[in-house]
Amino acid sequence: MKQRRAIIGGALVVLAVLLVFSPVLRNGFVDWDDDILIYANPYIRGLDFLHLRWMLTSTLNSAWQPLGWFTLALIYKMFGLAAWAYHAQSLKLHLISTALVYAIGLELLAGDVAASALAALLFALHPLQVESVAWASCGADILCCMLSLGAIYAYLRSWRKTSYLIAAWAALARWEAVTIFPLLLILDGLVLKKKFPWRGKLPFLFVAMGTGAANAIAKTSVMNYQSSSPSVAAAALAQFSVLGRIVVPVALRPVYFITPESTPLGFSAGQAAVFLLGLTALSFMFRKKAPAALAAWLCCLAAIAPVVSMSRPGPLFVHDRYAYLPLAIVAMGIGALLKKRRALRPAASIVVVLLAAASIQRIAVWHDAESLWKSVAAVDPQESLAYYDLGTLYMSRGKPYQAIYYFREQARRNPEKGRPNLARAWNDLGAAYSELGNWSRAAASFSSALIYAPEEPQIKANLSAARARLRKH
Repeated sequence: MKQRRAIIGGALVVLAVLLVFSPVLRNGFVDWDDDILIYANPYIRGLDFLHLRWMLTSTLNSAWQPLGWFTLALIYKMFGLAAWAYHAQSLKLHLISTALVYAIGLELLAGDVAASALAALLFALHPLQVESVAWASCGADILCCMLSLGAIYAYLRSWRKTSYLIAAWAALARWEAVTIFPLLLILDGLVLKKKFPWRGKLPFLFVAMGTGAANAIAKTSVMNYQSSSPSVAAAALAQFSVLGRIVVPVALRPVYFITPESTPLGFSAGQAAVFLLGLTALSFMFRKKAPAALAAWLCCLAAIAPVVSMSRPGPLFVHDRYAYLPLAIVAMGIGALLKKRRALRPAASIVVVLLAAASIQRIAVWHDAESLWKSVAAVDPQESLAYYDLGTLYMSRGKPYQAIYYFREQARRNPEKGRPNLARAWNDLGAAYSELGNWSRAAASFSSALIYAPEEPQIKANLSAARARLRKH
């Protein structure tokens, strides 16, 4: 009877998540990596030896993810460039992840179906998860996270060889697999209270080391990453940015540029560092009374740490998808609390409903490129990236009038992003004026672009062409 209740509870949880996230199947591609990774990527359009060799050695987009590429190639072979097929794959993986979080909850929470179900729903229906499911380019990320959860579940069930195999597959999918080893160390030491022999943990350590090395090489080869670490201030803000949005999921967008001067959720670098250190110290002080709280906190830090360690000096690029595994950990911690405090379960149910409503709205934002970048411009009017992408989008649709507005806004709001981006903004504005035959303004725009990139040959050529047109008129 108990097992039947657990199966029914899990089925209802997965069904609820399916109902909330099924609208992603109506979404299309966006111009945020979907082009270079999927619909304009010739390397996923075959499964012969040459394509497979590329998948095993590619560092495209600064990541080594052969299993992720292979998955995309399989989808392309079966469905071509039908956007729904790529979203269906991500939705399927999210549903499996939800079932795994529920199953892990049953293992860690002594079979408490209600607490495990609420924990799984808090994990799956959080609006931060929308990026992983609704963005086609996140297929490799969500595959890696699903496999990582599978490796942890197999470990909890003492299926040792199975957990090793799944962890190895996770490493082939994406770099997030590096977190499996520290997560299991913390689980063993603070939650399970068992001493699993070190020899038994070595395969997970090798997975972490191999995955980390492969992706460090990928980032170095593609993006000229340096060996030095980002500043402590930026690292603290990156950690705080991910954790803070788990608690307060507001003003969400595809990327957050974190510098020591950033103020995510209104916190400065010093305040973020004090908060992180204070919460760590508080969790350690109450480790005997609440070992689960300390374990959850340390696991969250361990799951987010690769975001910082895999980044280059300067701005750190933080994404909503980095919260995927940390959300599973937070959900488990809340599940442990709900197991002890049953009176909190109605409040947790209300939170689940609110999160589901926010996720439905967020899925609509990811419907296409236009809705995505207009949303970014609405939540952060100073984010020039949104204006550039909207301008490019309207140019591709043959609407230069609309494009001019967004390119002008990009140039006006872009000074903090550096001279190369300003040059691009003015150059694109000149291209839009050229489409309309307004050669005087086109020449003026190209001249402004040259101020910021005086040696750029393309801008020089554009300016010469615009001036030649002016002389003819």
